Amino acid sequence: MFDENKFNEFCNELNIFLGMHHELYENICKDVYLEELTSKVFKSIGLDSDWKPDFSHSVGKDQSINKKGISNKSGMILIDKNNELTIKISGSRTSKYETLGAKLNFLQNNNYDYILGCGTNKTEIESGLKKYYCYVIDSEKFNFFDWDWQEDEDKKGDKKWYASYENIEAVIQSRSTSNQLWLTVSKDFCDFFQIIDVEY
Repeated sequence: MFDENKFNEFCNELNIFLGMHHELYENICKDVYLEELTSKVFKSIGLDSDWKPDFSHSVGKDQSINKKGISNKSGMILIDKNNELTIKISGSRTSKYETLGAKLNFLQNNNYDYILGCGTNKTEIESGLKKYYCYVIDSEKFNFFDWDWQEDEDKKGDKKWYASYENIEAVIQSRSTSNQLWLTVSKDFCDFFQIIDVEY
């Protein structure tokens, strides 16, 4: 889907489209609006998108780009006191599956090829900066069964699970939050990464 030149072209166009968004709105671009905006950016650089304005909330894939499945994510950008950057990404809810093995099997059999993220840092946004962090991650990097999962409990005694693997930290939260998967990855884990200071 991307090489470095195409990703740079995408980010340049994304800057323009985010600028148009912020001419109208103070709130960040996320959720279904981010899906639609990125679909228009893809088309503007000559790639096909099958995104439709149907407000669907399907699991995994949000659109296909030249027949490659894309999961659009916002992502929380975390910046520590040493200015090191990590990305926290929400994943699928797994509460319909009882065992850890069944949850991991569901997560592993995703229907998308890439995560395309456009994250923000809460402190920067609250200070008025319109700054986005665009990133791409190949889904083949998520080999959930290879990770060393540990079981734990929340304050109510409900099970949750966590794992660390190379540049990834993962948590499957307790049933009170629908056993949702959360991933925290380093910037270096991404296939492509670029900071966008929105001009408008």
